[in-house]
Amino acid sequence: MSRRVASAAIFLTIVWLGFNLRAFEWLLLLMTTFVAIMCTMELCDMMKRKGLRVYRRIASWGVLALLVEAGMTQMQHSILVFGLAMCLAWVVRMTRKAVGAWGDISTTIFTMAYVGIPFACLIAIFSSSHAARAWLLMTLCIIWSTDSFALFVGRAFGRRKLSPELSPGKTLEGSLGGVGGALLVVLVTRLFFNTHFASVSLVTLVAFAVVFSVISQVGDLAESMLKRDVGVKDSGSELTGHGGFLDLMDAVLFCAVPLMVFLRIFQPAVLAVAS
Repeated sequence: MSRRVASAAIFLTIVWLGFNLRAFEWLLLLMTTFVAIMCTMELCDMMKRKGLRVYRRIASWGVLALLVEAGMTQMQHSILVFGLAMCLAWVVRMTRKAVGAWGDISTTIFTMAYVGIPFACLIAIFSSSHAARAWLLMTLCIIWSTDSFALFVGRAFGRRKLSPELSPGKTLEGSLGGVGGALLVVLVTRLFFNTHFASVSLVTLVAFAVVFSVISQVGDLAESMLKRDVGVKDSGSELTGHGGFLDLMDAVLFCAVPLMVFLRIFQPAVLAVAS
């Protein structure tokens, strides 16, 4: 537990510095890119255990291209970039025998979509405005507080299993505790860091916290399902106390696209001004 908290503290420090100090912006962007590529590699490794083949280079370059495009144009041309990467996967696959084509193409496209699109959303939001960064930072805090509170409450009071088949350690009590942690985040934000949320009602922030807390837990269970299918406990072993990079980012991957949708519909102004 102490190693998990220590590694999380280091990660959060880098994130905070990147969000608040311009000198650390590029460091955070480079770290995000590195994490995205590592998530791609871990996903490819899990698929390999399942007997599936992914074109690693195409998937990695596809993810990288999506991230670069997101940083430059806030995802205005992401569909074209993704389409070109998909066409490249088809062209490469056509140089081989037809047997297995369905699996090879599907897994490569899925890898780029599962990792690349959410990370592109994160970078697009980060590159938009300070107000957009505030929403992103609050969402990340909701995700991480959900995970932490779910862990502590589940260990202390957990009785009823949330999803025994996918993740035997998770409990309904822990899940509710995670939602409580998310609510605490928005209340603290409202009281002490309200610069970018003054025009947003408390009811909206509470609803936001509950919805994204639930989404983050669904993302956690989704990755658990993938790991369970291939028979591994963690996606990797690079991060002390967390397992792999995909284990660290599973909830973030699920929340990134809904956050982009929310901001474009309800807070479009925060995405309209580049920082």
